[in-house]
Amino acid sequence: MKKVACLGALGVVALLAHCAPPRVETQVATPVAPPAPSADAAVRIEARHFEGTLAELPTALAQAGDALAQVTAKMTKARPDAPPAGNVKLSDLHPSFAKYEGKEGQDFLVGARAKDGTPIAFAYVRVGAPPYDGFFDAVTLLYALCWQATQVVHRLREEAAAALQIVAADLDTMDPVKGQVDKALASPGADPAIVAEMKTLSAMAQGLAVLVAEHAGRLGALVKTEEGLFAATQVPLVKEGLTDGVALVIQAARRLVGLRQDLAGYGV
Repeated sequence: MKKVACLGALGVVALLAHCAPPRVETQVATPVAPPAPSADAAVRIEARHFEGTLAELPTALAQAGDALAQVTAKMTKARPDAPPAGNVKLSDLHPSFAKYEGKEGQDFLVGARAKDGTPIAFAYVRVGAPPYDGFFDAVTLLYALCWQATQVVHRLREEAAAALQIVAADLDTMDPVKGQVDKALASPGADPAIVAEMKTLSAMAQGLAVLVAEHAGRLGALVKTEEGLFAATQVPLVKEGLTDGVALVIQAARRLVGLRQDLAGYGV
């Protein structure tokens, strides 16, 4: 018996096609407030003072990612004769992202950290059996996509607010980010450095929107693959890894719903 109840393949497809759950907004640690400006001072954020923050994933998705990371470490340690574990890089999401790889403010997989500060490595186990290795690779790639897309959307909102010389909290996170970015890019007072950053991330958002839609269409097949692999193995640790993997897929499905709304207008 599996340790957790999971949606079947049709359930995941239904979630993406018909489910309109309440939006789970990303949570950001409250920054230390700067000294209050004088009553007649304009609210202005200069590019040299702009420092982006990281968004937190929805709690359930973050917990699923942490659980998979823990079992990945256990499986890797238990099979010293197996191929070495792999790590998802930005270019693994799509080759066109290679130009952003390793760049601060663009590659959010590098230096990714959980809410408690624990590093997120986006590592996947290789047990030496291609069907199983392919599943763990695909699940970790999905998790990395959710993280990267979430950070890009969040950073674009921050940059749009900075370009519009308002605080980020004034932007409605329920609205697609593209409209906010377009308004910021058209602002005559927008700082050129921030405009350049928005254009770079907007170009990435185009590709991310396509990837989010593509991965959403593969989730049902991924769940069915896990069901077959789970039935075929008798190794308890591998079964645990598969269970944690499909739990992450289900939480990622919910996140992809939100990301498709966030990125509406991109990728078309």
